[in-house]
Amino acid sequence: MVLFLSSTIYAQDLVEDVTVRGTFVQGKRVYKLYYCASCYEGGIQLTLYTDSSYFYKLIGTGHKQISEGKWTRNKKDFILNSRIKQHGVPIKIDGVSYGSDLGGITSRKTPFIIPFNLNGEKIYDARVFINNDSTFCFPYFDTCVGKYKSIDSIKVNFGKGFTTQWIPFVWPQARYVKVTAMMDFSFEEYVVFENKKYTPTTSLKLISE
Repeated sequence: MVLFLSSTIYAQDLVEDVTVRGTFVQGKRVYKLYYCASCYEGGIQLTLYTDSSYFYKLIGTGHKQISEGKWTRNKKDFILNSRIKQHGVPIKIDGVSYGSDLGGITSRKTPFIIPFNLNGEKIYDARVFINNDSTFCFPYFDTCVGKYKSIDSIKVNFGKGFTTQWIPFVWPQARYVKVTAMMDFSFEEYVVFENKKYTPTTSLKLISE
């Protein structure tokens, strides 16, 4: 489905597409699907699923936003909270000794290779902080700032304001460390919803960011 809207996409009310209610989209049953019916330069779509998950997509001229997470409902409002938090990005830590993940490099100065997301896309802006907020490695430049004797915990800053929490670190049985952000969207596109509220009337109205 391709949806179009004007440059005032953020202020537009959304209407329900009742034809998809109860059908399956991305393998999940649709509870309600809302979109902008009066817009022309992009698209916006909010899909609420019966398993209480949601998927939100906004496309404008040169701009894209994606969010996914869980929705709840009070007496009248839909409340959306994204799965990925600004300072709580889930990650997976693996060991790497050689192979394509090293980009053909046989050795590195830093123990961390460039992090990836679940799509296999490298996150070039990522920095890995070690034990404290003043010691970190910048895998893209294969360099570290500050000194450390051992690694007890790490925090990954992916750029765009997204970080992990401090995570206890156990060295994998390999020479290098690979960090994977457990999301299949780019941080440039992802938008965090925290108690974002919509009120359904004759249309779906955004009442709080």
